[in-house]
Amino acid sequence: MIRMLPLALLFFTSSIAWGQNVSLTLREGQNFTTNRSFVELDTLIMEDQASITFTKPQFTLSAKYLKIKRNCTISGKGTDGKPGKKGRKGLEREDGQQGGNGGKGKDGGTLNLVANYVEIGSLTIDLRGGDGGTGGDGGQGGLQGLLLATASFFWKHHDNRIANRLFASIILILVW
Repeated sequence: MIRMLPLALLFFTSSIAWGQNVSLTLREGQNFTTNRSFVELDTLIMEDQASITFTKPQFTLSAKYLKIKRNCTISGKGTDGKPGKKGRKGLEREDGQQGGNGGKGKDGGTLNLVANYVEIGSLTIDLRGGDGGTGGDGGQGGLQGLLLATASFFWKHHDNRIANRLFASIILILVW
């Protein structure tokens, strides 16, 4: 009798799993996110503005009874691409490097919706691919050349006895 206990326990637990009625009710505005590729229910009720989001590339939702109220959504939208890397700063008198390309957005998922009885108010199915990532900023341009030249001179009157002297200074700045 003791040897039959594990076999009886296995039969009992498997018959519970097969005999269960699995229902899911999403209340108004509630979101259900799943990373499974297959969900099977006896009953699925989505109240107003409820949503289901799946993350696998292929998803099957199977329900014997499916009731969807107003403005509900099922989404398998692809993820957005990553932004590009920033360009390197330019060396002296060089342009900065251009920024890197943004990453590609991921493809949207595939949805298989299986139901025996359906009531639908309004349903949006969003399977768009993700947006591409933004390109990286270009690198800052290198420092430009700078020349600073000064020249000074004295001007004397033709009569050396006159102490009036004019001092002039010229500053020349060139930037290229």
